Amino acid sequence: MEFRTREWARLLGEQGRQAGAVEVLASYVATGWWRLVGAA
Repeated sequence: MEFRTREWARLLGEQGRQAGAVEVLASYVATGWWRLVGAA
C-alpha cells in the first residue's frame, strides 16, 4: 500500500498536479502514516 500511494503522489507531481499529490499524502498524515510521507 505504501509504495503505490507514494508512486501515485509522485506521478501526480510530475504531471504538475501538486495539489492532488498533497491531498493523497495528507490522507496518510491524518491517519498517522508518517513513514510514508517522510519517504515521499
